[in-house]
Amino acid sequence: MKNQLNKLLLGLALLLLASCNHDTVYNQSKTLPEKGWHKDSAAVFTVPITDTNTPYRLIINVRNRGDYKTQNLWLFVSYQRPDKSIKKDTVECYLANNNGRWLGSGFGSMYEMPVLFVPKIKFTKPGNYKFSIAHGMRDILLVGINDIGLEVIKAK
Repeated sequence: MKNQLNKLLLGLALLLLASCNHDTVYNQSKTLPEKGWHKDSAAVFTVPITDTNTPYRLIINVRNRGDYKTQNLWLFVSYQRPDKSIKKDTVECYLANNNGRWLGSGFGSMYEMPVLFVPKIKFTKPGNYKFSIAHGMRDILLVGINDIGLEVIKAK
């Protein structure tokens, strides 16, 4: 019990420190339906970019429950630039190791895994960039993924 309390306090402290990060430009998450994430349903994030001189890191935050059945998660990510051009990519996220132990942080039956999507990108035009994230797994209805998020941070 004491170990779980220590983990909870550490998690809260890290959350407070992360919320004070002035380099975070955007950080939003979408809660997915508990019954499952449908293959045709994408989480959409609109990121306003004003500074085109600064490089950024893009992180996808995956929050899964203990009832997620596989070790990894494939994501289809696309983003639309202000000029309406679209770039698409596929990302594999490892959520558990080979022994089935969840990676990332968490307690109870909820785990969060930040996945570095793009280590360094410069947005060439100011405006709104529309990111769309859908799962690329074989299941039509994917059970066990609780939230999907996008974080944009100024790269050092």
